[in-house]
Amino acid sequence: MQSAWKPWLEHTFAFGFSPDKAADFISHLAETPGRLAGLISAGGAKLTVRPASEKWSALEHAGHLLTTEQLWYIRFREFAEGKSELYPAEMSGRKTSEKHFNEMEPGKILEDFQRSREKMLEYLRGFKLEYFSRKALHPRLQQLITPVDLLYFIVEHDEHHLPVIRRLLH
Repeated sequence: MQSAWKPWLEHTFAFGFSPDKAADFISHLAETPGRLAGLISAGGAKLTVRPASEKWSALEHAGHLLTTEQLWYIRFREFAEGKSELYPAEMSGRKTSEKHFNEMEPGKILEDFQRSREKMLEYLRGFKLEYFSRKALHPRLQQLITPVDLLYFIVEHDEHHLPVIRRLLH
């Protein structure tokens, strides 16, 4: 996992994980909703504060994690369908900003995130090991990845946003 904070688009990734690593990443990803809930539950009035130096508030970062769940699910389905290139991400943050997460109940965001994450992980648990060896082109990174590599990518994405949320709340 990445050690020092840097903007998401500056992250580099060393892919090539063995298919049997999928279970470890799935297990790690299953813990994220609880970790996020712990942060948001303790956030209080600071949840919607957006410092001038920040793009989003803590609650908006939590909402962004929810927003990206749909992309991850689409990409895992594309691996199952044998697509050669994965669906591109909307990189401007527009989808997150348009949802107005600061106006939503934090509990609703957390509930929706947990439900979405559980759905995705349950979907993945239904595949045999061979599925995790399939390859498709990641559109932004312009390299072939496997479903295991995508799991790692999502772990890194979670681990990018959770510390930002923690920092904004403290």
